[in-house]
Amino acid sequence: MFFGVGLPLIADTVPKCVLWIGNYGEIDSSDNRKASKTPFTVTINLIDGRQLRRPLSVIVEEDDGEYIARTPDLPLYGAGKTAADAVGSIKRELASLLADLMEDNEFTDEWLAIKRFFLENTVD
Repeated sequence: MFFGVGLPLIADTVPKCVLWIGNYGEIDSSDNRKASKTPFTVTINLIDGRQLRRPLSVIVEEDDGEYIARTPDLPLYGAGKTAADAVGSIKRELASLLADLMEDNEFTDEWLAIKRFFLENTVD
């Protein structure tokens, strides 16, 4: 099934988040992408049930037999044995960070800026 600009919707990779995959096809738990060490980009449209006004880009790359997922927008990383594991890891980090930031305002200016980013870019 294709949406938007011809990108497949992958809803079952990791619960509570929707992924849009670029020209690399679907990513699932059996996809370890061992044939290529080329980084690829995944975009996340939902974080823990909250719709993002602007999807977050996540760059996934192979590193020494495992995978690292990072987002240029936030100082977060995820890792796993497969690409899907790494994406799942960063999505759990995003959900955890969002929950922590919404508890109060007792944070440094850097973390308050990240909280504003979430508040401005998510819809309940």
